[in-house]
Amino acid sequence: MRKNVIGSHTWQEWEEVKAKYSYCCALCGISEEKLAYKWRKTNFTKLTEDHIMPIAGGGTNYIKNIQPLCISCNAKKKDQKN
Repeated sequence: MRKNVIGSHTWQEWEEVKAKYSYCCALCGISEEKLAYKWRKTNFTKLTEDHIMPIAGGGTNYIKNIQPLCISCNAKKKDQKN
């Protein structure tokens, strides 16, 4: 648990969000199945929990502020903030 983070969500809620997006990245649409193949033998084979509004910008850790992203889209999103 991170310090000073408002909210939380369960693993079940995270699974429901991934199902809502058909187990695909919210930005590029790559499926978790294709991620497993593309990034095999790495730690990047699953969709990541991304905060739509960053914690640093006042976002929460409630499930309504979470979307599934692949590692590539998550990294690009971070790069755009710099």
